[in-house]
Amino acid sequence: MLYDRKIKYLDYYENGERVRGGGFAKLEVRDGSMRLELKVTGLHPTDSFDREVMLRGNKKEKTLGSMAIVGGKGQYLHLCHDIEDIGGTGISYEELEGIRIPLGAGREISCVLQQQSRTSERRAGSRERADTGREERVGTGREERADTGREERVGTRMEESFQARNGSSEAETRENFTDRGTEVSGYGKERERTQAAEIREESQGRNPEYKPQEVPEKREEEQKGEREEAAEVWIEKRQRARENRWRDQRRSEQAKWTEERRNEQEKRTEEQRKEQAEWTEKRRNEREKGESELTGASRQTGNRETEKPIQQKEDKWAQLWEIYPHIHPFQDEREYLSIRPSDFVLFPAASYRMVNNSFLLHGYYNYHHLLLGRVEKRGENFYYIGVPGNFYEREKQVAIMFGFESFECAEEPAQAGDFGYYMMRTEL
Repeated sequence: MLYDRKIKYLDYYENGERVRGGGFAKLEVRDGSMRLELKVTGLHPTDSFDREVMLRGNKKEKTLGSMAIVGGKGQYLHLCHDIEDIGGTGISYEELEGIRIPLGAGREISCVLQQQSRTSERRAGSRERADTGREERVGTGREERADTGREERVGTRMEESFQARNGSSEAETRENFTDRGTEVSGYGKERERTQAAEIREESQGRNPEYKPQEVPEKREEEQKGEREEAAEVWIEKRQRARENRWRDQRRSEQAKWTEERRNEQEKRTEEQRKEQAEWTEKRRNEREKGESELTGASRQTGNRETEKPIQQKEDKWAQLWEIYPHIHPFQDEREYLSIRPSDFVLFPAASYRMVNNSFLLHGYYNYHHLLLGRVEKRGENFYYIGVPGNFYEREKQVAIMFGFESFECAEEPAQAGDFGYYMMRTEL
């Protein structure tokens, strides 16, 4: 009678390299039947599909069935009543070497149940036990025939002696001897049973823990299965402890990295706040200085004079035209002044607030200049601030949200990706 039990770990592979454990496989063989149980874990949470369960043995690989994997986990159970042909694959239990579950894209789950050398040893052991059994049966048959012959010869001699002494007929003698032989044979068997019982009672009296001897072969296989199961349980505990240590280490490293990132973000935010405060203070000083230069106040020695009125827009534009550099951004006759956000101190308070416009600052930091231009319409002059950028419909919608009115470029109408300036009206 063959009894065997195995618990093997499944390994998860990617492109031929083991990544981690993938569950376990449990096999149990008893009385010519086999029970195979698979439990798959450790896959990606997005893995949900059906995959084939493959058996490998005798230099071939056959499909046993299909396993459903949902959310990176799955279970499979197969019962087989013929271990010489598992599930119609043509692979016997003695030939079974491994299990494989292909997942696709270079991924798979597999385990090795036994090497080819062990399979050969098992076959040789099975043949040796079969030969031994045949020899024992042959020897037992010979002994039984020899004992039967001896009993027949003894009975014949007793029959002749009895017939000679009593002068009875052969038929009577045979009939009497047959009846007596039956009685003697029954008495012998009863005597043997009585002696065997006395021996057992005597042995149990001497040793209270006495137990009848079990079949050595079956007991040895059961002990071997128990040892293998204990070793596999110990290995599973070791692997689970190792995975727990690795998981705790990853969590600690993740927490440390998160803390460092948080500290860096806080430090960077503080630096940005400091730079913003310094830039705002500098801008305020430049504005105050520019206003004092443009408006000024004429003072005479020993006498205070009232401040002069602010110059007209045309005079102010002419003054700026003389001071700031000229550029031709569209490569035509149109000419503009190149300014910076710090120059907004020249504008009235309502226009000076444009310096906080996020869209304007974004364009300036990308191209390091702004435009100031004058456009004459119906005999009246209008002044515009231009922010450099590329034309896209989405970018245009954002510019409108920040108060810009139009987009100017070299060719009209503007196409997606054309470089130009988003224009906003201002006061001078």
